[in-house]
Amino acid sequence: MYQRAVNIYQSVLKHKQSVIMGASSAPAPVSDPSTDGGGVAFSNGLNTPRYKVLKSFPTFEIRQYPAQMWTSVKIESAELPYEKVVSQAFRMLFKYISGANVNKQKVDMTAPVATDIYPAAGPACDTTFIVSFFVPFALQSNPVAPTDPSVFTRQSAERIVAVRSFGGFIDTYVSTVQPHAIQLGADLLAQGIKINNTMHTVSVYDSPFKRT
Repeated sequence: MYQRAVNIYQSVLKHKQSVIMGASSAPAPVSDPSTDGGGVAFSNGLNTPRYKVLKSFPTFEIRQYPAQMWTSVKIESAELPYEKVVSQAFRMLFKYISGANVNKQKVDMTAPVATDIYPAAGPACDTTFIVSFFVPFALQSNPVAPTDPSVFTRQSAERIVAVRSFGGFIDTYVSTVQPHAIQLGADLLAQGIKINNTMHTVSVYDSPFKRT
């Protein structure tokens, strides 16, 4: 897969510094829907999720994301690797925004392509992947319903996350993403930040067809 500008998100449970806990109930800033809304430099002008940076560290940020709408595909598998799951789900979601919806209308592409990963509980268990497109701001209050029963629209919960960003191509999850996920965990531990280990999110901001 030829993708760049990647974020890894890990949900934060508690932080030793009051700035994180003290800001946990504060509303995220409201952006002008006519802009990309997220302030992400590599969003290429596309709508991106709104968030508020609570604290910056040398290798990661603590961000607060409000509840927002996403269109998603859920895949459970003990065998399919991340890259094949994302490729399969991407095609389904792309069909949805290309007109496979109740209005038969085209929906604007957004960024990122986000994949929530719930690791398998054991060697014989499935890993759960939820691959999602962000719903454009113009449709956040009234998303277009999909016609494919495997595609669904959902509202993400408000959450505080630790985010590590990196560039380059994703060859495989193990070779490209996993080292950054491990480093993020180590950096959080060094800062005394507790995390939710039941899931993490990989968000890709560049098109899978973009090579330069």
